[in-house]
Amino acid sequence: MMAEMGDSDRLLDVWQAWHNAAGTAVKPQFIEYVKLAIESAHLDGYKNLKEAWLDEYDAANMTDVVDKLWEELEPLYKKLHCYVRMNLKQTYHGCMPPDGTIPAHILGTSFLILGDMWAQEWHTLYSHLLKYGNMTDVTAGMKEQNWTAEKIYRTAEEFFTSLGLGPLTATTFWNKSIITKPEDRAFECDASAWDFAIGNDYR
Repeated sequence: MMAEMGDSDRLLDVWQAWHNAAGTAVKPQFIEYVKLAIESAHLDGYKNLKEAWLDEYDAANMTDVVDKLWEELEPLYKKLHCYVRMNLKQTYHGCMPPDGTIPAHILGTSFLILGDMWAQEWHTLYSHLLKYGNMTDVTAGMKEQNWTAEKIYRTAEEFFTSLGLGPLTATTFWNKSIITKPEDRAFECDASAWDFAIGNDYR
């Protein structure tokens, strides 16, 4: 719904209404969750919750690693941000603030219908950003060659093994993963990868 709106005022109304309703409902539970998480970290011997979260990573200097990665990505991200903002400004006249930011309600899509309300997903902005109509669409060619969802995964696996990485686990990934969305029942099918922390089960 929000992704199809071209009226920035309507977008803002929907975005604010959703956040007000959701925020009011979950605020008490979230406050309690934070308290319990902090208490759990202290009971486990950590000084704070941040220390507990960082301990899950192998790198002892994880904060420095992330800072370094951001330093490398920041120039590209800023160019992308500028390009998106420039094009959205042509669609939503007068709603772009002078500080260079993009209002979250312009980026956000309806969580209940299309995606997220936190402006993390930008795919619904594609029609506003596409400036070149001659881009190659490989869908027809893949259908002609009878590509399946599993073949896409197999091809991706071949690419990563060619880089020296190990193959996907035969007994768990290929036997237990859900590659395509079941049609016989309601099913949440977000693309995600899971490490079951037992050393040989990754899906």
